[in-house]
Amino acid sequence: AVSGNGDVGVVIDPITADVVLTSITHDGGTSGVVLDAVSGSFTVTGETTISNTSGPAIVISDSPAEIRFADITIARPGGDGLTFAGTNGPVVVGDLVITELGAGNAGLDFSGSRTNFTAQSVNITGTGAAGSTGIDLSGTLGGSSIVITAGVTIAGVETGIQLGVNGSGGATANANFVFGGGTIAGSTAALDARGLNPLAGTYAFGSTVFNGAQLFDSVNIIFVGSAATGAGDGSSVNDLATIATADANGDTDAVFVLVNDGGVVDDADGFTLGNGQTLASFADGAEYALGGVPLNVTGDNVEHGATQGDPTGNGAATLTNLGTGNTVILGDGTVIANIDISNGAGGSGIFGDGVDGATLTNVTVDGAGLHGASFTGTTTNVSATNFTATGNGGSGLVIDSDGTFSFTGTTLLSGNADYGLTAFGDGAYAFDTLNASNNGILGIELISAGGGAFRTTGGTVSGNTVGGIAALGADLDVVLSSLSQDGGQFGATLAGVSGEFVMTGATTVANTSIGGLQIADSSAEVTFGAVAMSNVGFGGGIAIQRSAGVVTFGGPVSIDQSTSVGIGIDDSTGPVTFSGPVEIARTSGYGIALGLFGGNSGAVTFGDVTIDQAFGGISAGDTNGDIAFGNVEITGMDGGAGLDLALSSSTFTAASLDVTGTNVAGSTGIDLSGTLGGSVTITGGGVIQNVDTGVQLGTNGIGGATANTAFVFGGGSIEATIASLDMRGLNPGSGTYSFGATTL
Repeated sequence: AVSGNGDVGVVIDPITADVVLTSITHDGGTSGVVLDAVSGSFTVTGETTISNTSGPAIVISDSPAEIRFADITIARPGGDGLTFAGTNGPVVVGDLVITELGAGNAGLDFSGSRTNFTAQSVNITGTGAAGSTGIDLSGTLGGSSIVITAGVTIAGVETGIQLGVNGSGGATANANFVFGGGTIAGSTAALDARGLNPLAGTYAFGSTVFNGAQLFDSVNIIFVGSAATGAGDGSSVNDLATIATADANGDTDAVFVLVNDGGVVDDADGFTLGNGQTLASFADGAEYALGGVPLNVTGDNVEHGATQGDPTGNGAATLTNLGTGNTVILGDGTVIANIDISNGAGGSGIFGDGVDGATLTNVTVDGAGLHGASFTGTTTNVSATNFTATGNGGSGLVIDSDGTFSFTGTTLLSGNADYGLTAFGDGAYAFDTLNASNNGILGIELISAGGGAFRTTGGTVSGNTVGGIAALGADLDVVLSSLSQDGGQFGATLAGVSGEFVMTGATTVANTSIGGLQIADSSAEVTFGAVAMSNVGFGGGIAIQRSAGVVTFGGPVSIDQSTSVGIGIDDSTGPVTFSGPVEIARTSGYGIALGLFGGNSGAVTFGDVTIDQAFGGISAGDTNGDIAFGNVEITGMDGGAGLDLALSSSTFTAASLDVTGTNVAGSTGIDLSGTLGGSVTITGGGVIQNVDTGVQLGTNGIGGATANTAFVFGGGSIEATIASLDMRGLNPGSGTYSFGATTL
């Protein structure tokens, strides 16, 4: 608990931490709570009460942390009640009550931010002072989600809800906003939608009652066709303007709506959207308000004017460029919505360089000569919903920028000649569902110097020519549902990554030249479900090298035919777990190799394992961690050892071990030569047969020196062509070797 009346009750600035408080009480001072650049989590389990501050009661800025408050009560704030700046992670609040809000302040000020905010209810009461606002959404950035579940009351303010250019943000709102009912009042306006772009965000008020004016601008819609009709000025669908006329229009509030009249809409030198302009069409039954509050504001009591639907019924028009360059060039604050885009000039369908606040909604780019969409520049900020790029001559989506990119809904990148998605930089790249399939190189490529953050909440990667996923140097928060790769070089490579990577469904990889899955130099927590591989190349089926993170395979794993090992784990300190059964067959190297190319100290855990027709079974030489197996069955072994622990100092356990060789010269059931301590316990023993040597304890094994470990083989039988036990060179004082009732 925190209580007091100092300058600020709680201040947390650039730090990664998990903070839990039971309550906050603060009176006076500048602010009650200030959270700046906080990562991790911040939770207040009980009441937060703040009063009589000279500035905003609660300030949250540039904080990706998960932030949770229970109920909040704010009285007489000298600034805003809650104010948000920059890009923030999820903020969850219970019931929020703000009273005696003063002049020039907002109860909730989201202006200019990108924030994910949820509150159970909001009650905001002002003093009726000039410039006061209940909720200010002006200038919010695409990707913002603000939900007031039960709505409730805003009263005693000049403006109830600010959506347009008259708020602190000075620009159109661009958020997905829900106010779940109740009443909103304002002395000047209950709802101010002046300057709201009709295609920027959604604003749902349900049954909310508005007590006060609803303010809106006259619309500046220009309807465009393949050729001019009527007056040719775009003032109606009967007076279509040409694309050249539209391109020459410099009005910052212009909304260009293309009509699919059956002809080709071709801008031979590309269509340049000036700052604040919008390009749209009639995909999926889109309609446009000709007056009143824009149609992206919905509710039983919202005042809409006349609307214009699709006049031809043909749906989305396609804008192309058959001359030179890109088809659409973006400016700051531009919007593209409900339209198809192509390009026959060797350029990209959509191009933005250094743009800020661009938005794509329900846009499809198909058949562009170069990329579907390409974004460059260090300050680029783009949001998109349901973006599709298919059949383009380059990549579907190219991001070469350190900016912020938020793609909600479903992003489909398919059939492009190069990559589905390629992202270079240290920016923030967030996707909901990301599907990348049948692209000419990789489905997803991420390259970051270490500062890039990449997030997905679902999606599939399949059928790409060279490989599925390559992530290099990025901080991951990735969830995908499946990965499928047949042919090419590899299924997935994660190198130098941090964060978390989760594959919830099946991973299948076949006929690759390099390998299946590679994890290297990683601190990430990596989880795969079921994995099935066949005919994978020299890198092996699953290769884990220098991993410090937790790696888990939660489902059954099968690997059939590898030109090296089936599973390799080297020089790693993080734990690796295979929870389901593992089946490995026909490997040129060992079925499972631990520490083969570098000592391994991380704990390794397997369930039941079967290995068939491999050169050797399990190699655990040069390891010093804890290694555990369930029941192990090795058959058709072509050479090597069933279990090789040469130079190991690990603690090795298995429930049982059966080894059946093919009588190849030099083959061994268990090789303990050169062990350097530790212990080896085969609890239930097993059967070893059709090998040259059953158990190697001396200098004739792979380690070339005496064994030195605590060995237990819990029964069964050991049969070999030359020796069931080879103790030549075993130092009598080196270790202990217990065979119990084992038949030799």
